This record gives sequence, C-alpha cells and structure tokens, in this order.
Amino acid sequence: MNASQNMKLAERFKILAWLLFGAFVLMNVLMFFDPLMRAYGAMICGAALCLWFYGDFKMLRVYRYYVYYLLMGSVLLVYGFILPHIHPDARQAGCQGPLFFLLVQRPLRFLFIFILKREPELQRNDGPVADRVYSGLLFLLMVVVLTLNDIPQLLGW
Repeated sequence: MNASQNMKLAERFKILAWLLFGAFVLMNVLMFFDPLMRAYGAMICGAALCLWFYGDFKMLRVYRYYVYYLLMGSVLLVYGFILPHIHPDARQAGCQGPLFFLLVQRPLRFLFIFILKREPELQRNDGPVADRVYSGLLFLLMVVVLTLNDIPQLLGW
C-alpha cells in the first residue's frame, strides 16, 4: 500500500470517527427529551457501523484500522449493555452487530485467502462466483446480526 492510499484510508477513518462521535453526542442530547431516543440512536449507530464495515472492505485489510474498528465496536457494545440500566424499556438491539461482524469477517477473509490465494473483492458484481459468495455471506451475516436482538440474552448471559 502506497502513501497516497494510506492517506485516503486515514481520511476515511477520521470521517467515520467524527460521525460516530457526533452521533453519540446527539444521542445523549436527545436523551433529555426522550430516554428511548438514546436506544434508537444506538441501534441506528450499530446498523450504520455494520454497513460502513461491510462497504469499506479495503480498510479492514489494514490491521491498524481493523483494531480501531474493533475498539469502536467494543465501545458501542458496552454502551448497549449500559442502556437497559438507564431506561428499563431500552434494548441493546444493534449494539452488538459491529463487533460481531468484525470478529467473523476477519477469519472468513483469511479462509478465503487460504483457499483461493487472493483477496476477496466485494465491489465486483461480474467477478468470480467465489467473490459473490463471500460478499453474500458477509451481507447475510450483517443482516442476521442486526436482526437478532440481544445476543447475550439468547446465550443466557
């Protein structure tokens, strides 16, 4: 990866970090008007992060940004665990999505590389079937993770 590509990745990461920070500030301001707005905001942030992670596969190839994304997902997960204590009707739907997506995406990507000896390409609709299967699996994973409410409760935690 050359320097200009690295700069583009850094700029994209800064944009995402500022958007996520702004969303957290907005959620906490709106909470004063309606406590459930914080829960809805967290759910929307989780879905938006999952979509960003799915679409930004080039950044997930760089270990440093992958770790930053893991930290973002972890913060949202902790925030989701705090929500029910703030408001009893709040659910942590969507908060576990980004972290779970990242924890599954990386091994799936390495499995793809191990089997096919190349990186998967998500932006090619006319590419090899393996790329379409990989992107379909990731998309299905994202949908399943975002539709499952409260994975910890399902696991009995």
